[in-house]
Amino acid sequence: MTSSIKTAIAQGYTEPFIADCTEYNLEIMVRPETDMQDTFKAYDLTCDRFVKLNGWLWDFQEIDKLCIVSDSDNNPQYFAN
Repeated sequence: MTSSIKTAIAQGYTEPFIADCTEYNLEIMVRPETDMQDTFKAYDLTCDRFVKLNGWLWDFQEIDKLCIVSDSDNNPQYFAN
């Protein structure tokens, strides 16, 4: 796990979602109390950074379980169950 992911989890970004709009598909983590129909901050698992999203432009699918592991080069790998 990268230090950025650890930081995001420590800051409360623990709820994983797939965010989908016409042109993009993101795997994100948000805080449990996030109003996802407003503008909000999320942690983008693919790009390994924080992003701001306008929630009304996206469709969200909750991920039941997200497993984050590191490969042999210490790059994060994500598996949604």
